[in-house]
Amino acid sequence: MASPSSPILVFNDITVLLYKLFFTKITSSTEKFKLIRPDINFIVDIDQNSSFRGTKEMWETIIDNLLNNAVRYAEKEIKITVRKNQIIIYNDGPN
Repeated sequence: MASPSSPILVFNDITVLLYKLFFTKITSSTEKFKLIRPDINFIVDIDQNSSFRGTKEMWETIIDNLLNNAVRYAEKEIKITVRKNQIIIYNDGPN
């Protein structure tokens, strides 16, 4: 994965370094969840050009909640994709 450098989003005078935020938060969250579920394989694909509105704190909470749900239902794999201004979190658990 490339080093964290990013486009910048300015929203209500708050600057969020998008790629760095997603890279850092997803990495720290997956490491945390690996302690709980070491049997899960995390696959991460982050596009450096996607942009989203909001604050750093808001996106940290959203990412953590989405990954928490994915870990709860995954059997062996979770795929996290940030591409074309979309966040896709896939798990191989039951529908």
